[in-house]
Amino acid sequence: GDLNVLLGDFTGHGLSAALGALPMAAVFRAMTDKGFAPERILATMNEELHNLLPAGMFLAATFVQIHRNLEYVQVFNSGLPDGFVIDQLGNIKQYLPASLVPLGILPWQDMLSGYQQVKIQPGWRVLLVSDGVTEAKSSIGSLFGQEGVEAAIKLAAGKSNLLETVGKAMDDFCIDIPQTDDISLVEIPCIPEVFANTTTQNTCELPMTHDLDAVHWQTSILLRGRPRLLRIDPVPILISQIRELEDNNFDNHRVFNLLTSIYDKAIDNYDAFLASKSTVAQTVTKSQDITINCREREQNLAALPEDAELHIKVVCEQLSNAKRLWVQVESPNWLHKIDGTILL
Repeated sequence: GDLNVLLGDFTGHGLSAALGALPMAAVFRAMTDKGFAPERILATMNEELHNLLPAGMFLAATFVQIHRNLEYVQVFNSGLPDGFVIDQLGNIKQYLPASLVPLGILPWQDMLSGYQQVKIQPGWRVLLVSDGVTEAKSSIGSLFGQEGVEAAIKLAAGKSNLLETVGKAMDDFCIDIPQTDDISLVEIPCIPEVFANTTTQNTCELPMTHDLDAVHWQTSILLRGRPRLLRIDPVPILISQIRELEDNNFDNHRVFNLLTSIYDKAIDNYDAFLASKSTVAQTVTKSQDITINCREREQNLAALPEDAELHIKVVCEQLSNAKRLWVQVESPNWLHKIDGTILL
């Protein structure tokens, strides 16, 4: 699936900050693994922190999701200094400013209101920094600042040692002055290798046998009404069920890609299928894979009819030497069905 990266900086230092970091890291990893959307992950973290932290403590964080096709990045910056999208020549193509309140301050906030999407190309990089970098002080008390970070990025143009260059520039600026804040730098290369667990094969062309003796297991979820479709993301629920049924022995990324592609196609085409009078079975293949970001999905869901209904069925077939996963989405209001398969 997509790559999620979170850089967080708690108020305070030492044990008090570490006590908040540990449960948040667990929430981030667990919800990412189950396929939850970034805004859902951040909303859960925000609620947990609001209930957990004492007054005056919060988490400044930047959440970056790199799309698996390396077409764009999605960014939610909650109180950290500007991040940077940098092209292959070292030019800053986009700033990633803070647009959300740090996590834990408010009981609830609309994460999509601070959402930013940036188109990228393979080979570009994303650089994130904590305020310990921008607020690093020199011997005369001046701050390294965003200007210092940008100057260091220019020095690293055309080179592969971006983090080393920024770190050295900051060290030269501060000389031997001890710093009072944590210093964090994160470089995310937008290259296929960061998706180490993915594979280019995501469908198989073998016909479904519909032989009950070959069915290893099956599960399904039925969502009725636009309010429920807006509130519930079925993909993490189905991935959790598949994990239990397969004893966690499957390629999570490929299953996530298949489920997401089929579900997004159903939402995106709901009205068109509703208006169509012909019976059509559409199979999602790699060449048909659609790209819908979190804001577009939210808009598509909001545009559904009040009585919208989707039935998602997942069937695992036991073949002679492999297992095959078949996913189908249909609605009683359509004559259409959307399906796709992968080998587990």
